[in-house]
Amino acid sequence: MKRQRGNYVRDDKSTDDDFKLIESLAPLFEPIVALKAKMASLGLFTHDRELLVCPACKLTEDVTFEGYLITYHADDAKSSIDCGLRFEEVDEVRLRCPVCGTYVANKPT
Repeated sequence: MKRQRGNYVRDDKSTDDDFKLIESLAPLFEPIVALKAKMASLGLFTHDRELLVCPACKLTEDVTFEGYLITYHADDAKSSIDCGLRFEEVDEVRLRCPVCGTYVANKPT
């Protein structure tokens, strides 16, 4: 049986002490969540999932040494140049290749 307290869902194994700990830590995570949103808005990779490679067309994600997410085709001789395409999030478990439409599994890190 699941019960909710505040923003947290609790199951039968959760205790009030668990919730007190979570609620005491929550304010510490707010700046981290804000920073992650800012990083994503700037085009930086937030490391919340693995980098992707389309199995069909080989569109490949990578991260520059500055932290920017880039994509390129693995068989392209100029592979270090960002082609500007980004995988589209379909839902929590799938992303779609912008080139060929193939679905790729989202593997959280």
